[in-house]
Amino acid sequence: ELKQLLNEFSIAQELGTGNVERLLDLAEKHQDDQDILHQLFMGLDASTIAMMYQINSELVRHLIDRFAEFTAETAWGFDYTDKIGNKCRAIFHAIPDFEIRAAMVSCTMRVGVSHNRWHVLGIFKGLLEGEKEPGEHIPLREKLSEIPSSTRIAATDWLDLQAIHPAVRELFTD
Repeated sequence: ELKQLLNEFSIAQELGTGNVERLLDLAEKHQDDQDILHQLFMGLDASTIAMMYQINSELVRHLIDRFAEFTAETAWGFDYTDKIGNKCRAIFHAIPDFEIRAAMVSCTMRVGVSHNRWHVLGIFKGLLEGEKEPGEHIPLREKLSEIPSSTRIAATDWLDLQAIHPAVRELFTD
């Protein structure tokens, strides 16, 4: 049913709130199937994901975190990693939630470093160095501190450390 709904969404130009709510219900039921969650977020437009967030921010935050973890830990084809980076950037800009944004920064760093993809690392750089809201550095620091220092240090070559909040910057200077 979830795959059928995703196919309907890929064809439809506009999505009604009822369909988005139905999609959320199905996503919650299938949240333990990481492949389905990955396909869900990769297949939806960021504006639809933002609609989902407006309906149930707590659930969407949880689902996106699961998506980001699975995506960052999985080996992908090199061209596909660029699509992942683009999707993470789109979600980052579509939803002003600090935890979701931190998950997207973390995911792009991990995918970029593990696959040595310059495009994805460039997206990571833009997301990390971009202007932040007051307090946004707190969940960002927490999320990035969970990543092995070797991965963070490997990403350092891509960064202008002075453009990063000092509390986050110290994670890249171990």
